[in-house]
Amino acid sequence: MCTDEEIDVEHVSDEESDDESSSPIKESLNPNVIQITTGRLSMISRKTRYVITRPEILRRINLPEHLNSSAIAAFLRKPKRKNGGEDMRKQLKKHGIELSLCKRKASEMTDIANDLNLIMNESYPTTEIAKALLKEAESDKKKKDLIDEVNSFVLMFPMFFNAMHLIQGETSTVPQRFSPFPVINDDVETYSLFTHGLGPLTSRIWTQHFYKIGVDLAAMNFEEELRKRLLLINKIKSKDSK
Repeated sequence: MCTDEEIDVEHVSDEESDDESSSPIKESLNPNVIQITTGRLSMISRKTRYVITRPEILRRINLPEHLNSSAIAAFLRKPKRKNGGEDMRKQLKKHGIELSLCKRKASEMTDIANDLNLIMNESYPTTEIAKALLKEAESDKKKKDLIDEVNSFVLMFPMFFNAMHLIQGETSTVPQRFSPFPVINDDVETYSLFTHGLGPLTSRIWTQHFYKIGVDLAAMNFEEELRKRLLLINKIKSKDSK
């Protein structure tokens, strides 16, 4: 286990310790020391204790390791018992370390969302979906009327998407920003915590691709209408020439 330069000793053997207890964990009076614990491979006959410092825990819970509560509990050799996690967080809080539930998993969810976004950009058939919708509307006047209104949808969508960006759920790797919708933001933050940050991120990804479908559909519909009008104009010109 690593130690900080401010600590004079790297490890303390039982012979050097005033505490004759067989407990693997000792509290320290040094404010920069979280606790003194036995190593994982310590011999039964000679339990060497190691110092775990505040800077080391901070390194463990932040990038690149981003250890969660369970991993930190194992690292600190905490026994499994009722309210053990809460007691550990209180202990760390005394040293100015906040260890929140779920939040530490958000970086993994961010990676998953980034991978999903990459796959969607490369493989999701937005253009093909738009073509299928347009073809389906050829024999259905109600659907055709709806597609004719898709321009309004495309014009409105950026406003909706900007509102989504203002509603920011809590994740450990995404900086918080001011939201003019605090009530909605609280609900999204709860949703974010339930999904470890994945929910709001994937919502934005799907919203972007729905918008792309709308843009493609509007462009195809415009081209189709333009083609029909040009055909009609050519027919009229052809009749006039006769």
